[in-house]
Amino acid sequence: MLANPVISDWTSLVASPSGVLFGKPLTAWRESARKQLGLSEKPHIVVGHQPEFFHPGILAKFIAGSHIAKEVNGTLVHLVVDHHFGVSGKIEIPNQEGRYVTSSTVEIAPLITGVAMKDQPRVFAGRNDAFSTALNQAAGSNAAMQFANATNSMMSQWAKVGATISGTSLLESDLGKAIVEEMQSNPPACIDAYNNAIDLHPSSTVAKLDTNELPLWQGKTNAVCSGIYTDLRPRALLLTLLTRLLVGDLFVHGTGGASYDVVMEQWASDWLSIVPCAMTTVTATVRLPLHAQSIEDARRMFFSPPKSLVEAIENAPYGSAEKKLQFLVLQKWLAKNSQKPDIASLKKAHQIARKRDWAFPLYSDEQLTQLKHELIN
Repeated sequence: MLANPVISDWTSLVASPSGVLFGKPLTAWRESARKQLGLSEKPHIVVGHQPEFFHPGILAKFIAGSHIAKEVNGTLVHLVVDHHFGVSGKIEIPNQEGRYVTSSTVEIAPLITGVAMKDQPRVFAGRNDAFSTALNQAAGSNAAMQFANATNSMMSQWAKVGATISGTSLLESDLGKAIVEEMQSNPPACIDAYNNAIDLHPSSTVAKLDTNELPLWQGKTNAVCSGIYTDLRPRALLLTLLTRLLVGDLFVHGTGGASYDVVMEQWASDWLSIVPCAMTTVTATVRLPLHAQSIEDARRMFFSPPKSLVEAIENAPYGSAEKKLQFLVLQKWLAKNSQKPDIASLKKAHQIARKRDWAFPLYSDEQLTQLKHELIN
């Protein structure tokens, strides 16, 4: 587990950002946005992610956020990157029934490749498994919100989500519209501050903006926005900027999000002279109990039958039924283990066994309960 700062210190960081933006107090922008989004005025701990069945490292963010929300009598808000498109409808599943640990990808629900999930209708999941049941029972008018609500349901034993909002809805807020208008009216100021912030944090993986390219996506294929301002979607930095100004009193990141959001903080300071709410970081590594034989053990078994089997034959009386029985035991072992080890398959099996990014519902309740215990105790 990795948390920065330690989770026990997070409650002291919970606070609404303050200041004036475009001649209006930030408190007023927040009040109108929360009303539009149907959110209460309680402290909001926000965790964001793409609508997919994420791994336990992401679940750790929700567990920690849920714990802090309870501590401050607040609400855990699930921020859904609803304009995401990817392979959310498919998951990788391990298999340890054969000689080597393997995995396969199964389709839980059909999604259209290259089209944002918010622009795809609800899906029907036809498999007889927990993923399909959760999806088919989940609320949501589109595929993105359906997947997000399915994950909310499946992690409810460990983290309680009090509200779920879409990322694109933040652009429809009064401040979202005002920021887009400011970008349109003076693109160089926005772009220069954005790119300068990246220069000041070279370890981030954020790509710079080209001339007249704004930090927005456009349309259901998330095309670059550079001159046409309809059907907009926020890029990562704009999304967290709006969230941390309008919704959050604390934003919980993973290690990846934290690395790019320092760029956002720099951009917000230089461009808008505003400081968003605080952010924290947490992640965890949990592995499935998969066993992959080492290359050394596989070679040893192939070239050297167990000493105990050989000794059992040697120690049995000559010509006895016991000696014949022990000989048959050895032959059976040799028949099972005489196949030369496939080194490539062994290496692949080791990689699979060491993976930490299986969908969290594939882990046992005991493993996830232990994760929660380690996070909040």
